[in-house]
Amino acid sequence: MRRMQKIWTGLLFTLIGSLAAGSVLAEEGCKNLLQNRCASCHQVNYICPKMESNSGVIYWKWVMHTMIKEGAELSDQESAQLVTCLSSRDSQARSLCPEKP
Repeated sequence: MRRMQKIWTGLLFTLIGSLAAGSVLAEEGCKNLLQNRCASCHQVNYICPKMESNSGVIYWKWVMHTMIKEGAELSDQESAQLVTCLSSRDSQARSLCPEKP
């Protein structure tokens, strides 16, 4: 009985931690993720044309998978959020791109 109580308590703390992490990710936003995760290795000038080319979800999932294999430190939530914002050409993400003359 006591062991089950410990297991449930552990699951509850895990769930609460996951929910808190999710809300932090929602607050962080695509622009910050791009700056903190992608632009630390790639110049924004490299990412912007790829974003502007209307690449879809499958392309960006492949990119995230490849970057993680290369050593990028992304959680599953961060990866999913980046795929969504890059494939949808998020306005916050595009604000990092230099304006075209």
